[in-house]
This record gives sequence, C-alpha cells and structure tokens, in this order.
Amino acid sequence: AGGSDLGDILIATRLLYEVSLGKASALKPYLDMIPQPEEMEGLIFWDNDFLQEHLRGCLVLEDVSDTLRIMDANYALLNQLVFTVFPHIFQPHIFTLPRFRWAMGLA
Repeated sequence: AGGSDLGDILIATRLLYEVSLGKASALKPYLDMIPQPEEMEGLIFWDNDFLQEHLRGCLVLEDVSDTLRIMDANYALLNQLVFTVFPHIFQPHIFTLPRFRWAMGLA
C-alpha cells in the first residue's frame, strides 16, 4: 500500500541523498526541476487539521491517514537503523520526516 513499497522507499532515500550532495550531484539539473515540498499538492502534503475539517467522514481521510502512518513508521525505522547511525552520509538536516514524505510523494 501507499508508503510501504520497498522500491519507493529506496528511490526516496536515494533522492534525498542526491539532494544532500547539492551541486556535486550528477542529478542536480533534474533535481532543480522537481517540485519543492511547499509546491506539492497531494493529500499527504495537506495540513492534518485542514484534512480533518474538510474530509471528516470520508473514506479518503482514512486512506491518507493510513499512508502517513506507514510512511512515518518507515521513516522512524530508517532513521533509527540508518540515518542516525551514519550522519556523515545521511545529513540530519536533509533526512527529516517532512523531506522523507516529500521524497516518498515523488517516488
């Protein structure tokens, strides 16, 4: 389901890694074309209070909530086992939950 596919998680992690390289990334020209987090329009990027207010009682709210729970759990696991263990590779200011959600939204 959304947020749990290993391929998407790997793509998202690689995307964040390339972002962390900045100008040194061979993908820099492509990264510059990708929408930034504040430009993303999917429901997973909407404010939770807004979602609750406008989608209360809709099944899509449950789907979005489930997707976010899965994404957040995957991030927590990666953060514990990988990101915090190798901060020289996975820069803490890049490998954050909001950026992971952004990258997952693009994967």
